[in-house]
Amino acid sequence: MFLFNACNQKENKENSQEQQTEATSKKTIRFENTEVITTFDINKIPVSKQEIGTFPYLSSPEGYVYNNEKSKNYEEKYFCFNDSLVTKIGGKYFFSKILKKEDNKNEYEKSFVIKSYENAIKKLGGIQIYEGVYNKKAQDLISKENPASFEDLNNDLSRKNIQFLLKVPSGNIWFELSIHDRDNEIFFTVIQEEGFKQTISILKADEIKKQLDKTGKAILYINFDTDKATLKDDGNTAVSEIAKVMQNDINLKVSIEGHTDNTGDASHNKILSTDRANTVFKKLVALKIDTKRLKSIGYGAQKPLIANDTEESKAKNRRVEIVKI
Repeated sequence: MFLFNACNQKENKENSQEQQTEATSKKTIRFENTEVITTFDINKIPVSKQEIGTFPYLSSPEGYVYNNEKSKNYEEKYFCFNDSLVTKIGGKYFFSKILKKEDNKNEYEKSFVIKSYENAIKKLGGIQIYEGVYNKKAQDLISKENPASFEDLNNDLSRKNIQFLLKVPSGNIWFELSIHDRDNEIFFTVIQEEGFKQTISILKADEIKKQLDKTGKAILYINFDTDKATLKDDGNTAVSEIAKVMQNDINLKVSIEGHTDNTGDASHNKILSTDRANTVFKKLVALKIDTKRLKSIGYGAQKPLIANDTEESKAKNRRVEIVKI
């Protein structure tokens, strides 16, 4: 979970510049004309004991229907607290437009739709945590941090967001109603919060060899410490499998190529991918592989396998490729 604190703009010029430098380093979002919120404590929100049913927990209101639904095993979205604190939440995801049923002869009643969800969520024990429009500065900063996960906002300053949090024994459930006054539309989002689960397994030596023989390269998902080039335990295991292949084929020479997703600064990603490729290089040398059979390079996010549009896709792009030379 990443937090973005807003700060008071009533400081004098010197303090403001000082705070801006610090804010930039922490990727802070500054909202205009807001005070710092320091009293919100998610741990103090009571856990509901109500029966909540199954995901996405709420049906559409009477006379309305979900349309163009999207469900994902994992997606991330930004939520706000009292217009001054923004947090990125990831988990099981549901998103849908709320349309009138064809036999509903009334006009689209936004107030009825909003009140229906408000009452249903509060009845389950949830609370409203935010109501408002993200200002342009917040949009720009969030979009720069992670444009794919902020796709649904689409830089629409007219969209009002009403967000809710429901705490249950199994975890946090986040709801959002996004209201378009211009188009007379409402969108509904649910996220069952959970950490991203890595489902990509370590390739064994025989599979690495099979890929090398077939395509000239093997794609590996080697675990490093977050934003570092140090190998985790299973990362060491993955590199050991590469060493087995090279020990069994003394004529094999490879290029170790590091890749990242597109999150964050491009130059940082290039350095990180290079450092990680070098780490694998050094580990193979420590496992008695001759340096003359190895080279390493980092490409950052320059060569994605697929679009960086979901966390699952980004995980596939964070890889090390072993390429025959």
